Amino acid sequence: MNLEAFLARAVKALDHSNVVQFRLGPRRVYLLKGLQNIQLMLGQSNDIVSEPFMIMIFQNMWNFTPEDLAKFAGDKSGRLQQPAAGSEAVPDHQRYWHSMHHIYSEYMTKARYSSRMADKYAEFFSTQLTAHSTVDEWTSVSLFGFIKQNMAYSAVAALLGPHILELNPGYVDKSWAFDDIVMYILYGPPKWMNRRPWAVRDEFHAATGRYLEAAWANFDWDGPEAASDWEEHFGSRFARELARWVRDDGFSKQSAQGIMSLIVFALNANTIPITTWALYELIKDPALFQEVKTEVLQAYTVDAATGERRIDVQKLGTLPLLQSVYTETLRIHMSLNLTREVNNPVVVEGYKLRKGAVMQAITQLAHLDEATWGREGHPASEFWAGRHLKYAPGLEKGGGGVVPEFFMAGKAGSFVPFGGGPSICPGRVFARQEILLTLAMIVTRFDVEFVAWTKLDGSPSDRPAHDDPKYIGSAAVPPDRDMKVRWKDFGDPGCVAGSELGCESRLRC
Repeated sequence: MNLEAFLARAVKALDHSNVVQFRLGPRRVYLLKGLQNIQLMLGQSNDIVSEPFMIMIFQNMWNFTPEDLAKFAGDKSGRLQQPAAGSEAVPDHQRYWHSMHHIYSEYMTKARYSSRMADKYAEFFSTQLTAHSTVDEWTSVSLFGFIKQNMAYSAVAALLGPHILELNPGYVDKSWAFDDIVMYILYGPPKWMNRRPWAVRDEFHAATGRYLEAAWANFDWDGPEAASDWEEHFGSRFARELARWVRDDGFSKQSAQGIMSLIVFALNANTIPITTWALYELIKDPALFQEVKTEVLQAYTVDAATGERRIDVQKLGTLPLLQSVYTETLRIHMSLNLTREVNNPVVVEGYKLRKGAVMQAITQLAHLDEATWGREGHPASEFWAGRHLKYAPGLEKGGGGVVPEFFMAGKAGSFVPFGGGPSICPGRVFARQEILLTLAMIVTRFDVEFVAWTKLDGSPSDRPAHDDPKYIGSAAVPPDRDMKVRWKDFGDPGCVAGSELGCESRLRC
């Protein structure tokens, strides 16, 4: 399916109406545009749902057994705490959508659990940076390739614990091989025409299955770690609670390893392209790089117990320029065809959409709308780090001036990088922390210089990176070019800040 061509046709059609109908086989599909329509589609309601499309994902991407697929297909009670009308008598243990939603909502979005994962991520990523650089020496790096390997490695270790990587050498490569064939599995020809994509999926799932088996065999549910927020066998509390629910509710090994594999895919498929694009923008603009570095140093603290310098992830998330860079990168490079099914008839701009109709909204239409996002000298189609900043009179440290504040330049419904409603991306909190930490650690630890654009295979490129059209409509869109840089590791970020953080030696400052 050529999603880039589909998007171009959709944009042209929606120039004339906020609602465009077309047929996909026997199904009526309605493309929507406009803030109110998107808010309706993504609202907290059982009238418009995403579950039918998740069933397709369960079957093809997660590789559910027919028996496990039937559990979700037969559950019409919805994700919300209050069951959908007519489902009030469904026992709690058979409310599979709600049970899964609760685990994601509780253990992925709450600060207690996401911050613990973020701290572990920072620990693992710092180790990777140390392993791939030498203090005070310039090193050549293919940036996208580096991030794909080392950010992914650290995220997997933070989410599922380090043993999955020890048990499965090359696990990160298996996950990217899966990422490469996902759209084929969902929208391509049947399995009998090309078995390779399914073989890639099964190999990735099997590797995750080995982690699950080892975690179950070695974790002591009666020991002191049973209530911990992170331990080495399952990894995060989220992963442990999800694994326990899968087993307690009688899901098969095949389905269980599919569920856990998709956590890895969903996280890395979004965080790594966004981080890479943000780094590209910072490195292309040395002044912006320095501004972000100066701001990020404010988030470093000294642990009173150990004396170690660390990033306060909560403070990091409040820094206005860093937030603006993050938001702007998401706005430009997140590409989703948000899809819902009408569960009960609804009216959209005078059109009555019947039960079973499909609704779609294309994030690029909202994210690149000139009337919403354009500013003089800064069209909506271009990256501008200051788009989400406003300036209020105040005092900067060391003198007078203005203090920037972060604000969302668009309106509600015009920025939907994580979807919305009950099925909004549950990993968005940890994903944001992971991206901000990666940017912060690189800009404060390294001097970085642009060398050249290259193709993904390392050969020279005659142009800079563009969005890779292969991924349009599916998630964060990665670049189709790598950036070759050289960087020099300062080692201790405290040296960048000098005596303010108590650096013992300022020779490198």
